Amino acid sequence: MNTTMYYFSGTGNSLKVAKDISEKLGDADIVSIPRIINEEVNLSSDCIGFVFPVYVYGLPLIVSSFIKRLMIIDKNKYFFAVATCKAEKGGAILQVANELKDKGARLSAGFSVNMPGNFIYSYEADSIDIQEEKFRLWKEKLDEMVSVVRNKENKIEQLTLVKRIFQLTIIYPMVSRLFNKWDKRFWTDNNCNGCGICQRICPVMNIVIKNKKPAWLHKCEQCFACLNWCPRVSIQYTEKTIGKNRYHNPFVQLKDILTEGKLCDFRKDECHYD
Repeated sequence: MNTTMYYFSGTGNSLKVAKDISEKLGDADIVSIPRIINEEVNLSSDCIGFVFPVYVYGLPLIVSSFIKRLMIIDKNKYFFAVATCKAEKGGAILQVANELKDKGARLSAGFSVNMPGNFIYSYEADSIDIQEEKFRLWKEKLDEMVSVVRNKENKIEQLTLVKRIFQLTIIYPMVSRLFNKWDKRFWTDNNCNGCGICQRICPVMNIVIKNKKPAWLHKCEQCFACLNWCPRVSIQYTEKTIGKNRYHNPFVQLKDILTEGKLCDFRKDECHYD
């Protein structure tokens, strides 16, 4: 049995999870969604997985767009999804199930993985102790997930009806449509030296450097990669991120994010390699 996992990752959590699953499964490849978002994807593997973070209880826009564009010939193929989140998986897994159903396919397994959060606009970054505990719990859950996928079992973590209605039909549609323009809240302080890492790391080519400063182009995914990977901690999001610790997965290096992805504007069908 061979497996291909398509992942999206801003600060490394989903990349780390995808790598861990791949290593445990064996004969499994991982592919960055931004790298292939505008390409025709051949779903030739026996098992197909999607690994992604949860944004406001739902899918990142780029992940939803990717799944909707897939040409699924073998409707009986085994599909699974893994959602990384700080606490609430929301309706992201259900979204994947619905989008596959629209194509005549079926999601067989869906899991959530609690990881340290990176949206430090809303909260403080987790302490090292809390991070380590989440990583430990992930290692415990990994074997169970891999067993389900390897044996092609049916197991989807469920969402209560109340949460499904509130999170997926009210909050997510209302907020996700604003993602693109919320990059107006980003700004840089005097520590910025125009290094360009934010431009290179943005998965949707939403940042350009103008006059040695980043400028955001209003097609943001809200992945917070630019803010959390900034080596000078100079990128802020409103005033609420000033003085807060940043977070990116300690098992993932900046070069992993830079080299794994193809910088793509999936709204304009333009891509280029870094």
